[in-house]
Amino acid sequence: MSSTMIAQHFEILTFRTDRNRALQVATQCYTGDDNGRVFLRTRHRDNNDFSYTGWQAWKEVATCVCADMEWKELPMTDRFIYWNDDKSLRLQYRKGYDAIYVAGVIKPAEGVTLAYDELIATLPAGYRPSRLWYQLCALSGGGYFCRIRVDKGGGIVISGYDPDGAGAIKNSIEIYLTIPL
Repeated sequence: MSSTMIAQHFEILTFRTDRNRALQVATQCYTGDDNGRVFLRTRHRDNNDFSYTGWQAWKEVATCVCADMEWKELPMTDRFIYWNDDKSLRLQYRKGYDAIYVAGVIKPAEGVTLAYDELIATLPAGYRPSRLWYQLCALSGGGYFCRIRVDKGGGIVISGYDPDGAGAIKNSIEIYLTIPL
């Protein structure tokens, strides 16, 4: 990474701790496919004669870019339907820099009695966790919860719920998952 390129396409912050040391942080600040990268470099005088050693080379230390931040609708199995017609509550997914997010409010289709290990939907390739993940989700009607499992293959499954909440699970399942990558 050249200093000229950094100066043209980055915001640069310089921190000076004393006369012998300084740190620069450069962040990309233009629209582009690789926007959001963060670089560091230091300048110091550490030798005995205090001769100037100049700036070190830029090192990339982070990428704040998430290639796919847009919410996408997640198709469900035919055993589930949307809770209502509000499109913002439909089951959706997206990827953040450190997690996969799934959100929406659903309910069983008319006449469906849910069993444990009931598949709700399957996340597509590229949006699947690296390990098995469990999380609790709220059911409507008075403080009941169900346990949601997300498999490495992307399956989002109701893996259990309180039998006392059987009536509540018929009304709505509020799914808000944060699944580490």
